[in-house]
Parts: sequence; structure tokens; C-alpha cells
Amino acid sequence: MSDTPPTHTPNGAAVTQLIQTVFLVNAQLIADGDHLTRDLGFTSARWQVLGAAGSGLRSVAQLARHMSLTRQSVQRLVDWLVAGGYAVLIDNPDHQRAKLVQLTQKGIDIRRQLQLRQTTWANEMGAALSAEGLQTTLETLRGFRQALAAAKPSRKAKR
Repeated sequence: MSDTPPTHTPNGAAVTQLIQTVFLVNAQLIADGDHLTRDLGFTSARWQVLGAAGSGLRSVAQLARHMSLTRQSVQRLVDWLVAGGYAVLIDNPDHQRAKLVQLTQKGIDIRRQLQLRQTTWANEMGAALSAEGLQTTLETLRGFRQALAAAKPSRKAKR
């Protein structure tokens, strides 16, 4: 085996830079979300699950699949929402043991409050960026996500 590190193609180097930038953006979004929700006792993760739970009745496993998270991590967050009175678990007519997550009025109210904060924050961010640049970025990220999903079955664990 050669000690020479492999070299990227130009597109491979661009993909690597895109991944590194997405990681940095994700970290900043989590930090900003935590800041927006801290005074309400929330975190970005709790807010994310609250938002997903408020978009329709789903089981924990369904929420996890929808959010591309592990069932166990979503379960811990749902447990926190239930303990705080933001959600309840109700019977699922399609599955005896997998309860559905339903927001309480308290959960609906806090979700609205968080949506208002997010809207204000997003509008401020949007004012600093061009509509064309945002649209191009969105289209690029959507295409990248589709490429990742399409490549998934052929991925090898190690090379």
C-alpha cells in the first residue's frame, strides 16, 4: 500500500469543502437555536422534535425516521416534552404498543412562540442575503441530498 494520500478530483475537493461548510453551518444553527430557546427551557433538539410532533400525529419511530434521527434520541426528547406537559402519548389505532405523540395546548402555545421567534430571526437573516443566492443554495443542497440518498445503497463500509 502506498503512503501517498489520495488526491481529490476538482469535484471531489468541492464536495469535501461543501461537507465541511455544512458541518460548520449546522453547528452555528444549533447554537443560534439554543440561544433563541434558552429562556424557555428548550434546546434546538427539543424544538426540532416539538416542531415535528406538531405537524401531525406520529409515533416516536415515525418522528425519528421523518427527522433522520435515531429512535432512542427522539424517545428521550419526547419523554422530556411529556414530562414538561408539552405533549402526551395517545393510543395508536394502527399499533398497540407504539403510542402517538400529540402536543398539549401548552405545547401548541410554545410552538407558536418559537415559530414567531424563528420567523423574526429568519427574516433578519434573509435581509442580509440575496434571493437569488438563497434559491441557488437551496437547489444545490437539495441536489446534494438527493445524490447522497441515491449513492447510499452502493456505499462500502471501508476501502
